[in-house]
Order: sequence, then C-alpha cells, then structure tokens
Amino acid sequence: RQFHRWRPNVLTDHHEMGSNNTFFFQPGVPQRTNPLTPPENQALTARIGSYHAEALDAIGSLYYTQETYDDFYYGKGSTYPDINGGVGILFEQASSRGHLRQTERGLLSFPFTIRNQVATSLSTLQAAREMRLDLLRYQAGFFREAAEEAKNDPRKAWVFSEPRDPYRLARFVELLERHQIEVFRLAGKVEVDGVSFPAEGSYVVPFEQEQYRLIRAIFETGREFQDSLFYDVSSWTLPLAFGLQFAALDKKQYSSTQLGEPGLGLPAAAEPAYSEYAYLFRWDDYLAPAALYALQQAGLRARVATEPFRTSEGVSFDRGAILVPVQGQPLNPAMLHRRIVEISRMAHLAVVAMPGGFVPEGIDLGSPSFRALSQPRVALLVGDGVTPYDAGEIWHLLDQRYRMPVALLEAGDLHRTELDRYNVVLLPDGNYRSVEPAGENKLREWVEGGGTLIACRDAVAWAIAKKIGYAQLRKPAEEKDPPARPYGDLVADRGAQVIGGAIAQVRIDRTHPLAYGYAQSDLAVFRKGAVFLEHTRNPYANPAVYADSPVLSGYLSAGNEALLRGSAAMVCSGQGKGRVIYLTDDPCFRAFWYGTDKVLANAVFFGGLIQAESLERAPKKEEGK
Repeated sequence: RQFHRWRPNVLTDHHEMGSNNTFFFQPGVPQRTNPLTPPENQALTARIGSYHAEALDAIGSLYYTQETYDDFYYGKGSTYPDINGGVGILFEQASSRGHLRQTERGLLSFPFTIRNQVATSLSTLQAAREMRLDLLRYQAGFFREAAEEAKNDPRKAWVFSEPRDPYRLARFVELLERHQIEVFRLAGKVEVDGVSFPAEGSYVVPFEQEQYRLIRAIFETGREFQDSLFYDVSSWTLPLAFGLQFAALDKKQYSSTQLGEPGLGLPAAAEPAYSEYAYLFRWDDYLAPAALYALQQAGLRARVATEPFRTSEGVSFDRGAILVPVQGQPLNPAMLHRRIVEISRMAHLAVVAMPGGFVPEGIDLGSPSFRALSQPRVALLVGDGVTPYDAGEIWHLLDQRYRMPVALLEAGDLHRTELDRYNVVLLPDGNYRSVEPAGENKLREWVEGGGTLIACRDAVAWAIAKKIGYAQLRKPAEEKDPPARPYGDLVADRGAQVIGGAIAQVRIDRTHPLAYGYAQSDLAVFRKGAVFLEHTRNPYANPAVYADSPVLSGYLSAGNEALLRGSAAMVCSGQGKGRVIYLTDDPCFRAFWYGTDKVLANAVFFGGLIQAESLERAPKKEEGK
C-alpha cells in the first residue's frame, strides 16, 4: 500500500551475499530481463549505475554488474518497481557475517560493508536528483504506453472462478486489489472454450486499466525464454497458484455489461441451524482444516466421509466431508451448537445441520465409510540440514492459518528426542546432514510403530536412502561417450539443468485421501528441485502423477521434462504399522501457493487413514538392509 501511495521513481533493495564476492549493483544479466519491462527502464538503470561506479571507485571498492542477478521475477523488491513505472535497483554486498571475517580477498569488516551500502545509497540520491525530469517523463510514459497496449490487445479481460471455495477466491481478489488492480464480479454466466464461468463465484479483470502490464505478469503463462538460467523462479502465474479456473476474453466474449459490483466481498456463511443429530461441512473450503482442528482441540469427535453422498435437501457432499455427531460428545447439544457456530464464523464455513442419518443417495451418516479421525500431534524438523524457507512455509500454514500448534524439533537432536508424543512428523526440504545414525533409527522405529511421516522435496531422497519408507527414484540415463563441450560453457550447462521454479500439472486420484477437497483431477503444482519418483509396484500407491505434457509455465530443460513426464508426484509407502508420504513438490511455496495447501492438510489429517493394502512396501529381499 505504501509503495502505491508514494509511487517511487527509484527504489533500492539492499542485500548481502557470500563473503568471497565483492559488490553488485544493477543492471542484471541483460537477456534475463522480463520482456514486460521496457528497454528504457534498463537504460535508466545503467545511467544510475554509472553514479554507483563513480562512488565506489572513489573509495576503492571492487564491484560488478550484469552478472548473476537478473530482473525477471516481479516478486522481488528490486523488480516490482520495474512493472510499476519506476526503476528498481538491487545492491548485493559481500557479507562479513559479523564484525570481521577472513575471505579469499583478505579481511572483510562490518564497517567496510556498511560503507559500500551508504556510498551507493548516496549515489542513488544524487542520480535521482540529477535525472529527475527523465525519471518523471519515464513514469508518465510507462502508463501512457501501457494504456495504448491495452487498447490494442485483442484480449479484453481475464475471467476467473472458484465457486466451491469462497475464502480462497477472496484471498486472490484481495491480492489483486492490493496491487491496485480493478476487479469486478461477473454479472452473468460466461463460457470460454467449453469451460463455464458462473456468475456466482466468478470475477472479471478488464485489460484497459492502469495496471495492464502487471495484470499480464500475474495471469500469463510462458514457455519461451531467451536464457536457461534464472536467479529466482521462472514462472508465478497466480491463478494457477491459487488453483482457480481462468481464461482470457476476446472482443466477442467481453462486454462492459459483464462487469458487476467492484471490490472484494467474502460472503458471510449463514449461521448453522440447531441440530440434535449431526453437523456436516465440506472439505473443499480452504479453512476446513482449521475448523476440524478447532473441533478436535475442543475435545469433539469427528469423522470423515470416504464416499460421496447427497442429503434429502439436495446438498451434495464429496469425499472428505466432515461429520460431527451430536451424541457421544463431551458437550450437550446446546453447547455443541454454540461451538459449531463459533467455528463456522472463524473458518468462514457453511455448516449443514442434519435432522437424521438417512441419506437418499450415497452413504448414510452411520456408515462405516465415515472414518473416525484422530487429532494430529505434529512435529516439524528444523535446524542444520533443513531448508529454513520450506520449514517456515509449513509452520506458517499450520500455525498461522490452521491455528494448529507445531513442535519444532532440531534435526541434530533427533536421536535424543521423544517422538512418541507425536503422531505426525514433517520433513521439509533439506539434506538432513545433522541427523545422526541413532536419529535415523529412532525415526524409522517411530514409523514402524504407527507414525505418519511426511517428506517433501529433497527430504524424500534422504528418507529413501535411509530406508525410511520405500520408493524408487527416477534417474536420468547416463550418456555414453558424451561429446566434448567448451570449458567456458560449464556454468551455463549446469545451470540449465536446475529446476529453480516452474509450474507443472499433475493428475490426482480424487478418491484418495490425499486428494480430498479437490473438485478437478488436474492440479497445478510448484515444481522446484530434481527429485523424481518412479511409479510404484502397488497400483494404489500413486495418488498423483505428472501429466504427459507436464509443464504449464516456466522453464524446464528437455531432459528434466522427460524425467518429469508420467513420474509419480506423490507416493504412499508403508513400513511396519506406519505410513510414509513422499511429496516431490513444495505444497505451500512461499505461503502464496494456496492451491496445494490442501495436499499437506490431507497428509496431516488423513494420512493415518490410508489403507495398509494400498501402501508401497519394500521388497522382501530389501527389508532389514
């Protein structure tokens, strides 16, 4: 909000990097500039850079530009201004990691690192003052040219929809409005390429508005790039991140009469009616896990539907629906109703009061297909060898959004940690180098005793290597007698094989507990890293498989795309009485990938319910090795 209030012409983003480096300032790698950024932006950045060079030359500091870092991803502080008519500049200073550090360039002191940042801050102010008119003209021209581009664009609007989860939809609308993008409710039903967008639960974003270029950056997908190296992610299409249906409207499909009321509006769920029999709510809602945990925390018993059904009032419930019987609870019916009302408000959740257990279509409420649920007691491994970003994302989802307490366990202390107090342990991405053999054994024994272990990304490869659960990694075929390559191409060749962040499509089995709450079989996941899993021998142990054309947006090398194609995105393994759930992707990337948060919730709440016969197990000859 403050950024758009001030509309800065120049914004600087000050960071630190590895101690053996010098000092970096933009422009970054030229061929990695986002194509939506006008060339004049880079020219102005270079002119401002000449002021930095002069300031650093005057104090004898080494520096470099146009290497390593780029201006592609608009989610960074130094690139967001570039899509808003300003000039963003990144500064990266070699870090002293304290007061004084020995580096390959000699001693690096904290005062020295401060001096470089101060010098370039002052040179920025000087450049902004002396280039004032050029910067003002550029900003005005940026929006004037964007308006002309919007007028000439054959597409006229984006439409998006999520009628089954108003909370997730509202969060996306809120995000757009935070970036000064005008959003309107859809006034009437629209159909695009066979996909229907109902008026209820759909919104329209017209192209002809001030933030046209940012709208393109948010909604468009891309597969063509000038370079195969990226400092950050190569795609971030936000409707895919939020798991929304979306499409572009052309002149024939779009009319201003389709624009309904502007602005955000999360409809308040109706207050649940009183029942002396049972209450039901869908698992589709984003905060349904928060509601379930709140019920369990209050000591209330809940069950989950493993088959779909429809009530006599015509309300349909899919797998994952939560049943709260009135009888057998620690609260009387009146107190239970009050608690249900409170939780419904907290989670923006529609709760259906049931007068009886008979259901005309599907399973009755007393069916054994409603499985009893245990309250998750969750531990999350952190510390040395665990990627802190991934650990933080998982903690944030569970603690902040689902309001679940999470125990943070140091990976290096696993061998002396009492695990029996937990029934779910989460392994974020990491190499787990600090886990001692005794810790590995303890974790394995805990799984065998009935625990549910959930491993993400590189933690999958670690768990497989330590024989905690069982799955097979998919590896690239070794090239025999590879042709000679220039030594100077080594960095680029290696970098091209890195999966730094792309969007891929998986096909999920909606009958499986890990896919409860999803209305479609296609799911957009954020793909980062090089862990690939083969299909399991057990045909029921692959609840999610990558599509034959897996890349929706972003860069993957041809070799990595071939490895990804048809590989398993999730594998459910069994060991003793327990379960090990392997997730090759980051389900809650940077806390904005709302579309796959439910996968992690399903693993936490329903992982222990996965039938033993469906689990992949190690072949007999490998047991005990």
